[in-house]
Amino acid sequence: MGSTISFPGLGIDVTVNRVAFTLFGWEFYWYGVLIAFGALLAVWYAYTKAEEFGLDWDKAVDIVLVATICSILGARIYYIIFSAPGEFTTFRDIIDLRRGGVAFYGAVIGAFVSAALVCRLNGTKIRPLADLGAIGFLIGQGIGRWGNFVNQEAFGNNTSLPWGMTSNEIFTYLKVNQSVLEIHGMKVDPVMPVHPTFLYESLWCLLGVLLFTMYIKKRKFDGEIFLMYLAWNGACRGVIEGLRTDSLYIGNIRISQLLAIAGCVLSIGAIVYFRLRIKKARVEDPDFAVPYGHTEQCKIDMQELKEIRERIEKEKKEKSFKLYNEDLDEDEEVKEEEEVKAPKKESGSKKTKKEESEGKEKKKEPEADNPSAIDKEPVKKKAGVPKKETGSQKSKKDEAGNKEKKETEVYKASGTDEEPVKKKAGALKKETGSQKSKNEEAETIEKKKESEALKPSGTAKSRKKTE
Repeated sequence: MGSTISFPGLGIDVTVNRVAFTLFGWEFYWYGVLIAFGALLAVWYAYTKAEEFGLDWDKAVDIVLVATICSILGARIYYIIFSAPGEFTTFRDIIDLRRGGVAFYGAVIGAFVSAALVCRLNGTKIRPLADLGAIGFLIGQGIGRWGNFVNQEAFGNNTSLPWGMTSNEIFTYLKVNQSVLEIHGMKVDPVMPVHPTFLYESLWCLLGVLLFTMYIKKRKFDGEIFLMYLAWNGACRGVIEGLRTDSLYIGNIRISQLLAIAGCVLSIGAIVYFRLRIKKARVEDPDFAVPYGHTEQCKIDMQELKEIRERIEKEKKEKSFKLYNEDLDEDEEVKEEEEVKAPKKESGSKKTKKEESEGKEKKKEPEADNPSAIDKEPVKKKAGVPKKETGSQKSKKDEAGNKEKKETEVYKASGTDEEPVKKKAGALKKETGSQKSKNEEAETIEKKKESEALKPSGTAKSRKKTE
C-alpha cells in the first residue's frame, strides 16, 4: 500500500510504495533493490577503471565481490550492536534487511578489512584498490540513500526551508520518539516539515564521484583518493548526522558523527603529511611514490599479463581442439568396428535390383526342375494372339524339320520305328523354358507329322507280304 510524501514549500506530493515487487509470495522492498543496484553500478565502475589503477580485473573482481558481501554484513552487525535493546528479538529480525537497519560505517569497516585480507592472499596492491573502492563506495552510497526516502527514514529535525518534507509516517515517528529526542537535546514538532537528510547525502556523494573521477590522473600517490574519500564523507556526515533524528548513541554522543569528524581530521592530516614527504623525496628521486598506474613498469606488467592470458587462452583452445579430434577418431574407430561386425546396408536402388535378379533366378530354377511347369507356362503366356516368327527363326525351324525327317527315314529303314520318338522327347525335355515357349506350336505340328509318318501305310504292308 502506498503513502504520500509532501513538500509543502514546493507544492509537491509524491506517492511511494515500499514494496518494489512480489516474487513467490515474498515481498522485495525498494530499499534492498536500490542498495543492490548501487552495488552493481559500483562494480561496473571498478571494472571500467581498473586498468588506470594498474589492477588486474580478474583478481580485483574476487576482492570486490568479497568486499561487497562483507560490507553488508558489517553494516548490519554495526547497527545491531549500537541499536536500542529489545529491537531485535529473533534471528529472523536480525537477517531481515528489507525494512532497513544498516549503518554506513559498519559497511566501510567490513569492506576495507576484508579487501585488505584478500589482497594479501592473491598478491594485489592494496592502496590502488582502496582508491578505486572509495569511488565505488560513493556510488553505492549516493544511490542507496534513496531507499531511505522510500522508507521515509533517515530524515532530520524540523526546518522551514522550501524543500522540507512531511508524511504520515514521519509524523507518527516524531510523535512516538519526541520524549526520547528531547533527552538527547533535540526538540521536534511532529506537524512541521523536516530536513530530507537522505537527499543531502546522496547529492554530496554523487558530486564526490564526479570530482574524484576527474582527479584520477592527477593523484600524487596511491591511497590518496581513499584518504580524500574519508575526508569528503567525514565532512558531510559530521554535519548531516547532527541533524538526523535516528542516530545511534553512546550516552549523548552520536557514534557516526564522532567517527565522521575523526576520520575527516585524520585523513586530511595524512594527506598533508604524505604530500610534503613525497615532495621532498622527489627532489632527489622524481619517481618516488609515483602512483603505480602512472608508471612504465605498470604498462610493462599489464602487457605481460595480457600476453600470458592470451597464451593461456590459446593453449586452452588447442587442448580443447585436440580433445575434440581425439573424440572424432574414437567415434570413427567405433564405426569401423561396427561395420566389420555387421554387413553393410545396401542402398534402396541396389537392393531393389538385387531382389529382382534373385526373383528371376528363383523363377527359372523351378521351371528347369519341373518340365510339366515348362509345358504349362507357355499356354498361359500364349492366351492371346501368338507372336509372329521372324525369317531367321522360320528358316531354322525348317532346317530342323528336314533333319528330323531324314533321321526318321533312316530309323524306318532299320526297323526301329519308335526310337526317334523317344530320343526326340528326351531332347525336348532338356530345352530351356524360353526356347519351348517360342517353338511350341512348331514342335506340336512336327510331332503330328512324325507320328503319321511312323504309322505303316497300306502300301508298305502289302510290300512286306509280297516279300
